[in-house]
Amino acid sequence: MNISHAPSPVKFSSRLKFVSEDDFDEQLWEKDGKEAMIARGEYAHYPWEIESRVKLKPEALTDDIYDCSTVSVDNGEALSSAHLHPGRTLSRHAQKTQEGLASDVSDLSGKGPLHALVLGGRAYKDGKEVASRNLFHMILGVLQHSGVQQISTIWGRKSLQDDGPIRQLYDRASDTWFIHAISRGRDVLSRKDIDRTFEIVDIAPCDSLEPSA
Repeated sequence: MNISHAPSPVKFSSRLKFVSEDDFDEQLWEKDGKEAMIARGEYAHYPWEIESRVKLKPEALTDDIYDCSTVSVDNGEALSSAHLHPGRTLSRHAQKTQEGLASDVSDLSGKGPLHALVLGGRAYKDGKEVASRNLFHMILGVLQHSGVQQISTIWGRKSLQDDGPIRQLYDRASDTWFIHAISRGRDVLSRKDIDRTFEIVDIAPCDSLEPSA
């Protein structure tokens, strides 16, 4: 007998806010800057593998997202956030990555329902997009298999012109993911810009997407 379960209600609602470079830098300055977040273990860093993720911290930062994908899981009090390089992850660390993500979900689950953000990636054809898309599907598979039902996805730059660097910063006080993305030489701010830049824009019911223009 197959029994379906409705998604557990999530008691918090994250804002996914696209901001300008200056606004992002202002938010980062309020955290005492990148170096301070590194010192607190709140920066997902090079070499962009599961071992260099932010694990069970209140806030998180990463940058230089191109063909990589980020996956962040939050329970309203703490989060884990990984910045994953598709080539290294899939060729050498696929099992370790899946186990690490599943472990983080388990560790976070005790405090209540979870939600996740998946961001970044490359969808246009340049020889690297296959690995980028395979990593994306691996991440979604782990989240879904681990019982994370509320997943917001902003993924897959559509063209080379859209493939500028992305930075993301989570602020616990406002429950906001600040996202700075560059496309065609300028900041991605409007909903039109977001939809033009990314192949998938799928926001969980518990979250809100907030363009700045």
